[in-house]
Formats: sequence, structure tokens, C-alpha cells
Amino acid sequence: MCELHLYSQDQEHDESYLMGDREALLRLRSMIDAALIEENCQAKGEFFVNDGEGYHLYIKVMPSEWMDKIQLPYADLDVIDQLTKFHPSAMFTGDFQPDGGELCTIERID
Repeated sequence: MCELHLYSQDQEHDESYLMGDREALLRLRSMIDAALIEENCQAKGEFFVNDGEGYHLYIKVMPSEWMDKIQLPYADLDVIDQLTKFHPSAMFTGDFQPDGGELCTIERID
């Protein structure tokens, strides 16, 4: 069913986990490979949680100098600096393009 579970860190130094069935992990690998093919490229794929709910996962290669401009990935809202950083979703909507470059989008990875 392509089930993939992503468990984020709550705070600094906490563990994070990525767990999925074989189909999901193969799709994730394909998405990563596709995003790495071309500069400024991104990939989008559909996955499911084991309760049957689906979601989209987006992957984008980010230049190192941009990484300090996005929000920290912690789940604990007390740790997140939401006022001065961009949410990662802005990278995929075109709202955040520091260099004004064009995006290469790969919509579906099977």
C-alpha cells in the first residue's frame, strides 16, 4: 500500500525515525534520485499511513546557503522560530526563490 511513517524530532538532539514498507522505501529512493538529477529540481510522491490516510511527500535539493532561511524541523512548537524563517512548503509553491531561478518539478514518482 506504499505506507511510509515519518517521525520528527520534538526538540534538539532527539531521535527521528523513517519507517516504511518495501514499496514506500523504493518510491522514496526513486524520488530522491529524481530530485538529484537536475539542479533546482523537486519531486512529489503520494504515500499512506497505516490507518489508510494519504499524504504527499515533497523532496527538494537545497543549496547549503539557503538552509538557514527555513524553519527548524522540530515538532515542539516552543522550539520553532516561525516568525523569521520560511516554512518548507514555501519552497514548493514558488513563494521562496532567493535566486529567482526556475523550478524543475517531477509530479509523480512510482
